[in-house]
Amino acid sequence: MLTHFEQARTTAEAHEQLQALMRELLTHIAPERLHSATQSVFDANALADFSYADLQHHPHPVWILSEICRLLFKIADVKALQQALAVTHILYAFKCSHNESWRVAALYRGIAQIGLHIIDLGIKNVVSGLQSQEEFALTPIDEVLGLWALTSAAIANRNLRLAATFARQWQETASVHGFSQECVRATFARHLFGLICGEYAAPSDQIEAFKEIVPPEWRSAAGFLVEWARRIEEGRRIEPRNIDEPHPLFLGVEWRPAAQSEARRETDAPHLSDDFGLLCDIRRAFCHPNAIDELTPEMIERYADCLARWELPRPLYDFETILKHKAAIKNFQYVMSRLLGKQVLETVTNKRPIDPEVVTQNEAIILVMDVRKFSTLSEGCSPEEIFDLLNPIFKIMHEELEQEGGTILEFVGDCIIVVFNTFHGQQTQILEILKATMRALFRLHAHNALTVQAGLPEIRIGVGINQGPVGIGYLGGLARCHLTVLGNTINLAARIESSSKDLPGDVIVAETCFGSDAPDIWIAPDGINFSMRDVGCHAMRNIAQPVHLFALSPLLRSWVDFVPMGFVAAPERGVVYLDTGNARQPGIIDHHFGGHDMHSACELLLRQPDLLLEHLRGIPLSQIEFRLHTQPDFDCAATLYAAYELLGKRPRHELLQILAAYDDLIDQGRISSPGWLSDSLIGVFIAHQRRVADMSGGRASDWRLLEAGLRVIDAALHLLEATPTGDLARIFESRPAWFPEERRMIQEDRRRYDEDIALRSHVYFAHVNGISMPVEGLWLDHPQSVFYKLWVKTALNERGEERFCFMALDLSSTEKNRFIIRVDPDSGTDLNGLGPLLEQHETRKRQELGKNRPIEPIRYPADNSDPWYFGQGHEYTILDAPWEGTVLTAAEVQHIHEEWQHKGNA
Repeated sequence: MLTHFEQARTTAEAHEQLQALMRELLTHIAPERLHSATQSVFDANALADFSYADLQHHPHPVWILSEICRLLFKIADVKALQQALAVTHILYAFKCSHNESWRVAALYRGIAQIGLHIIDLGIKNVVSGLQSQEEFALTPIDEVLGLWALTSAAIANRNLRLAATFARQWQETASVHGFSQECVRATFARHLFGLICGEYAAPSDQIEAFKEIVPPEWRSAAGFLVEWARRIEEGRRIEPRNIDEPHPLFLGVEWRPAAQSEARRETDAPHLSDDFGLLCDIRRAFCHPNAIDELTPEMIERYADCLARWELPRPLYDFETILKHKAAIKNFQYVMSRLLGKQVLETVTNKRPIDPEVVTQNEAIILVMDVRKFSTLSEGCSPEEIFDLLNPIFKIMHEELEQEGGTILEFVGDCIIVVFNTFHGQQTQILEILKATMRALFRLHAHNALTVQAGLPEIRIGVGINQGPVGIGYLGGLARCHLTVLGNTINLAARIESSSKDLPGDVIVAETCFGSDAPDIWIAPDGINFSMRDVGCHAMRNIAQPVHLFALSPLLRSWVDFVPMGFVAAPERGVVYLDTGNARQPGIIDHHFGGHDMHSACELLLRQPDLLLEHLRGIPLSQIEFRLHTQPDFDCAATLYAAYELLGKRPRHELLQILAAYDDLIDQGRISSPGWLSDSLIGVFIAHQRRVADMSGGRASDWRLLEAGLRVIDAALHLLEATPTGDLARIFESRPAWFPEERRMIQEDRRRYDEDIALRSHVYFAHVNGISMPVEGLWLDHPQSVFYKLWVKTALNERGEERFCFMALDLSSTEKNRFIIRVDPDSGTDLNGLGPLLEQHETRKRQELGKNRPIEPIRYPADNSDPWYFGQGHEYTILDAPWEGTVLTAAEVQHIHEEWQHKGNA
């Protein structure tokens, strides 16, 4: 019997099958919804209203959730893939609740992420899902979809050789298990790769034979391949035309001719996914030297650059042959720049090779990169396989560093030497070099995830960077010489690179790179993608004076993903939940769960580090994944920062204890020294996150927000490292130039908050515990201040004899009602008992309105999964409405508080 996925041959049919599945699901778990809704209402978002406990009413819940995900992948637009992500959380919870393997949920999540261009994390999740284990049997169709996703991910990483490898596995797996549609798609992909790479041996009639056996819905696209192959044989180009594709050939990658292909071909630096479309356009339009001949030399050179990016030697040779015929000098320059580098070529062609003059550059920056344990890696490899291992690494380093003005001076075995500010006209700041180096490390991380799945070893590198004088000149005799750069600066850079084997960081930078002063990179923090640690002075072999070094690592140096608020997790090998998970088990570090007295996840981690270290023992950092809750806050970022330290070399335990103690105060709302907010860690942290969100139009991803938070924490600990007795509440006081926009934002926000008090507030009287009579409190209605929470302590203490004893906030929107009531954590008062009372009114009104909440997972100490927050984790000093909103109105919430009889008066 065909599955719903197999029955749906087109995107339209996938939509129909999805609707049928949703109706079938609702028949079992919520039949009342079938009578009050039209078919157009049903989509995968409806599943968000149900918990895994609800799904137990269906006889085959895993099967139906899996089929829904597969159909969403066949639709594969942004909305469908986002819906699939939401479904994976429900599937995960259901599998874990039954002690079943969660890997199919990881597989589906990875497939969706690759389609949404979250490539690196998607690769990791797909690879995790495809790993074979005795207790886990992956269904054949899911294995096929995983290989389809990896094929697409390899394309996004501009690795056609690897894409062809995965496409072959995709086709073979589909063929073995009789999935005819998938076999067609995989075969189609392999034909396409052959035509693009210029290595296709089959004549057009063989592709035409393939066209005759494909289903009718694929014949238009297959006919296009036939025409392409014929034009290669005839030496003619193919004119663009519309091609029907019943559902996507690749995931998140477009291959069909662009509607405005000329505009696409003019793009100089396209996005990776767009670049594949550009490549297809070029290979389709100029698939024969006769077609190339009509181009101008400038256009030939531009298109040749695209072929070089995709590592296609045969098509590139055709373009260079025509360029040589049309413009021999330009072709010579183009070929030689590839062999020597643009800067070296320019120097050579503008200078007499016999000129003995050596030019000294005093501010040159030298970067040395070396592959870790390469001798071990290359044992048993043929020379060709060694090239295959090294070439992608060197390509990544070249692409990232050359665009910042770097010139690869030497390829020395598994090492490269890159020079900056050495040749005429070069001027690159160290900050841009460091950012580019971190981007290269990030790309290498994703590359490793793909190649390890293909059976290749993981590659790690070390980098050393130094600045100082170098000499530029010709080395050798008049008959044979070589333009090179020499000097102690290069020797020292190589020694610094070697020190990365022992120091806590993959990139080690000499102090000289930052000038005479200490690093001051946070004056302009935008785009800083690394953390920096002062590792002191170190003696270097054959170097007279010790060298002051700084160790750098990516801000996000492992896999990081996000789960919904209130997510309930189960232990998973290689996965750690931070500030989420709602359980007390190894690998789950969540202080919200009952049974301990921790005030933050960071404190829990430092007091019980084995929850992390024992859980991950024997697992390399490159294979570890951290999962945090969405909209990551200070506790999320601080805990992840501490986890990185504990897993790395030489963790700074004393500094982490100071960070955890500060985090405890922040998570309880105890903002010390509020008057110094613009100098505080928490003030700048929130301001920087907000600024990053504003710069992206309010649509910053959770990854960008987390990275922003880590950036501020790292800057604060950099200062704290120099002054261990420093106060994080005023840590930036000595650096008024750091984070300038954020500090101005905080100062302006204080004025906005004062306007909130004057224009958007009113006073009412109600009880708090610890005071026998009703007391005066402030109701703040939709504050315009961003940092209102941080001003609360100040606002509750500023009025002297008339000080407010509590504050209520109305943060409701058109989507949901949300209210917060809080007291000063240091006031000696609390709201213990008000939360359960609000929850009783919530339950009663929901029953009257027929708006039930999901029961599982129960959020202690309530009886459902989305109750009012009673404040139990913060000594009952704060209450918060349900995450999805309350049915109570502002007037009802205030009235309930006014009528509440606290425990002292009960």
